[in-house]
Amino acid sequence: EQTTVFVTIAVKGELVATLVAVPVEDVDGDSALTVNDALYIAHQNLYDGGVDAGYGYYTGDYGLSMSKLWGDESGSFGYYLNNDSCMSLADTVKNGDRVTAFVYASADWSDVYSYFDINRTVIDAGQSVTLTLCAAGYDENWAPITYPVEGATVTVDGRATSLVTDAEGKITLTLEAGEHVISATHGTLTLVPPACTATVNATETQATTEAPTTEAPTTEAPTTQAPATQDPATEESSTDTSASEGGCKAVVGSAIGLVTLSGFVICAICTKTGRKES
Repeated sequence: EQTTVFVTIAVKGELVATLVAVPVEDVDGDSALTVNDALYIAHQNLYDGGVDAGYGYYTGDYGLSMSKLWGDESGSFGYYLNNDSCMSLADTVKNGDRVTAFVYASADWSDVYSYFDINRTVIDAGQSVTLTLCAAGYDENWAPITYPVEGATVTVDGRATSLVTDAEGKITLTLEAGEHVISATHGTLTLVPPACTATVNATETQATTEAPTTEAPTTEAPTTQAPATQDPATEESSTDTSASEGGCKAVVGSAIGLVTLSGFVICAICTKTGRKES
């Protein structure tokens, strides 16, 4: 049975690939299917010039590590598996997993890893979807936590909307028929861009007359943002939290002592993926 992993890559705050279905094979010969294999194949399939131009890895003091991501060789990389930081690129993957890798946008590595509670949604035009924007951080005892992100501006297909997340990190939006990529930016936080792909089915009426909307731009996403090869059944099984439940998983009740993924934290947890690779 083929193992398919959904890969998202961001470079300095910009999504360059979003939940792309990647059939994973053991390309590095370690007898396991790993994050490294998923990223290697993703670059082979998507990056202009292939894996040789876009991706690199090596074995260092912290295990299997990244030397190049999407052509960037700065060493400022992070990578997560199902929204949890990895120990190394050798972390194993299974069918339906989600790998997110990124180049830090901030010079001090203070990017905040963020994600929506729903990764993939299929709705009809006119229906609304509620998403919760979550972020990874640490409490006063350096225990990992997630918390809702308030005040983030929602983007659709790379364009800002007028929608802003509330105190619970929630936003409700409707979209025109088509394939869309939902993300977010923040005025004071440097977010690793979250991503939710949405398929909006046209109604019978809209099949002949498309109703305009002010909430979602009509610009189509790039082909790497919403590939036609994705398996809806696999995608649905990868959702962190059901649409009816919503919310961040393991959200703390108080923000007292909250520490985001700042450069100081990253240095303090250098055995985690949130570190700056060097």
